[in-house]
Order: sequence, then C-alpha cells, then structure tokens
Amino acid sequence: MSPNAARSVSAFTFHPSFVYAFNSVLGKRPFWQNLMDFNSLCSSLWIFIGDLNCVLRAKEKINGANITPYETKDLFDCYGLVTTYTNRVVGEFIRYFEDLLGFSKSCDLIDLNVLRSRPCISTDQTAFLSSNISCEEIKSTLFSIGDEKASGLDGYSACFFKKAWLIMDEQFTEAIHEFFSSGFLLKQLNHSVIFFVLKSKHANTVGEFRRIAYCNVAYKSISKVLASRLTAVLPSIIDHAQFALVKGMSLMANVHLAQELLCNYNHKRISPRCLIKVDLCKTFDICKAFDS
Repeated sequence: MSPNAARSVSAFTFHPSFVYAFNSVLGKRPFWQNLMDFNSLCSSLWIFIGDLNCVLRAKEKINGANITPYETKDLFDCYGLVTTYTNRVVGEFIRYFEDLLGFSKSCDLIDLNVLRSRPCISTDQTAFLSSNISCEEIKSTLFSIGDEKASGLDGYSACFFKKAWLIMDEQFTEAIHEFFSSGFLLKQLNHSVIFFVLKSKHANTVGEFRRIAYCNVAYKSISKVLASRLTAVLPSIIDHAQFALVKGMSLMANVHLAQELLCNYNHKRISPRCLIKVDLCKTFDICKAFDS
C-alpha cells in the first residue's frame, strides 16, 4: 500500500491501494494492522482493490470446507463487521429478512393455458379438497401434534388441549370450523413468536441462526388439516424427477443420477455437451408476493 499516493478525478480526491494478502492467518496479521493504521490517518476517500485471501461463507471455499472463527476474527475486527449495539443488531436482522423475502410488485397475469398444459387435479380431487372439515378430522389432527411441541403466545400446548378435550372439544372444533367457513383468522390466533437458535457456538451473521416459530395450537391444527388434505393430492401433480422436499423421496437419488450422467463426459468420441449447476436457496426460506 502507498499512503502517499493520491489521485484526483473531477472534483473527487481519493487514495488508491492495491493489496494482496498472504494465504495464512498469521501471515495476514501485519496486513490487517496496516489497514487499521492507514484508516486512522486517512481523512479522504480511500479505495483499495485486490485479493484479501479470506472468505466469509463456506460455499466460497474449496470443497465447501467449514470456516472457523479463527480464520475470520481478524477480518471482522479490522472492518468493524461485528457489533453489539442493539439498534444495529436489530437493523441487521431486518435487512437480512427484507433481502430474503424480496418485495412485491405488479406483474403480468399467469397464462392459464400454460397451467392447463401441466398436470392438474381432477374433479374428484377438487371436491375432496373443498369438502367440509369433520370434527373427527380436527380431533385426529390435534392428537397428531406431539406433546413435547412448544406452546404459542397463549401458553397452552397441544398436551393441554388433549387432556382437556372432553371439556373444550366443542369450542375448539367451532373455532377451526369458523376459519374454514369464513376464511378469516383472528389476529390473536395468527400471532407467532420467532426465536433464533444458534447453529454454531460462534455465529457472526444472521444466516447462522436457525429460525423457530412458536404458533398457537389452533393455528397448528388448521395448518395440519390443510397439509393432510394436500398430501393425498400432491403425488398426482408432482413430477417424478422432483425429489427434494417430497415425502418418501431422497435427494441423493438426483446426486446419483448426476454422477451417472457425468461418468462418460470425459470421452472424446461423444457429441458436445455441458452441465449447468444452479444454486437455489431453500424453498421454505423464500416467500415472494405477486400482485395481478
């Protein structure tokens, strides 16, 4: 780095630095110290370009090897990437989920001909999905929830409703029926609490926290009723090549298929071909709203 170098472009003056850091943690220690020393002396715009030889995410590392806090501690200290201020921590969580969920915007209407060209549910399946929810179905759904599951905001767990079923069965089933008949859910039932649990002992980013939602038992029962009905219909409309997030399927089947396709790619006497790797986020981590 050259602290005395300066360049003027139009009305802006800045200090350029061209850097290349050592690959080892110990070898980079003087480099991080030089950056902090120069930053304390530089009052104008400072731009540096180069290779820091440091990554923050495992997917950026060779073979996706784990990244230890020892490897990134100096980088976080140098750039001030770690903060303990409450307002900054809250802002970082909000920014993370805003980027994750995206934003709503107007878009073109879905072409119905495209939808009809793919597998669709039959008339009998439609009648099954829209049929009335029976009291026995609600009871079996409630009793399928584990007793060890956490309670919601009201403090009542599924175990409580099971023990008191003979007393409050009519009130509970009436609340579930009201949702399916009106299509509206009380805000008191629709409220959830999201807890963040550390995935590792040294979490430095929001993505290193596992999100767990604590929902009311009535909300869980409604979700499970819908899920149980969809379970009977989905196999007829899901493509056989879809393995991820499908009950009874294993994602490793697609991995084995890819290995079989690639085993002959190095042969010279075959037609030209290529393989495209698409990096997809977890399906249940993304939710986008589309307005017609």
